[in-house]
Amino acid sequence: MGRLAPTQQRGKVAERNIVNAAQVIFAKQGYAGTRVADIVALAGSSTGNFYYRFKNKEALFDFMLADFLSLARHTVSQMPDHADCVEDLVLWMITRNAQLLEQNHGFYRAVNEVSIRNPDTWQKLRDLTREIGDAVIIKMAPFEQQICALDWKKSVYEMIELTTGYMANQAVHHMDSKLDSKANIDLHFRASMGILGICP
Repeated sequence: MGRLAPTQQRGKVAERNIVNAAQVIFAKQGYAGTRVADIVALAGSSTGNFYYRFKNKEALFDFMLADFLSLARHTVSQMPDHADCVEDLVLWMITRNAQLLEQNHGFYRAVNEVSIRNPDTWQKLRDLTREIGDAVIIKMAPFEQQICALDWKKSVYEMIELTTGYMANQAVHHMDSKLDSKANIDLHFRASMGILGICP
């Protein structure tokens, strides 16, 4: 039997409280170190309420993964259609990625653990990275002449790999860091410009 999505507002709030609590507990204790009891205690819920919504902790993680992928794709769909320059697009992309990961520290720590025994989980994120690269390629096409790298499309994919991969690593291993800080965004912006062969 598949998961039944809540139809009423109270159920949606209860579900979101459980997910938000899992984010916090996963970040502090890791996925393996988290018990359902820890999640429901922080969520102000009950074990019965949890199991009514999710079969087990693994089902909760699967929901969080699908939720993250959907949110990431929605974020990419909001990329500006008429940027003034390639720098604006790169800064927009880095800033949104940082904000997304800042809101999902716990999820990324869980992904890091789960993907060790389930490579398909990490592959879904790799596929997402490729999708992002494809979308950025389309948006950057009008600025192709500004990109000095020998293979401009390849350099865009390399830029995406760097920014998404390194920030994900920060999210996993540096729980106290602010991924969306100006200093961190500036660092990734300068690195991205270097990969593209553009002096910012």
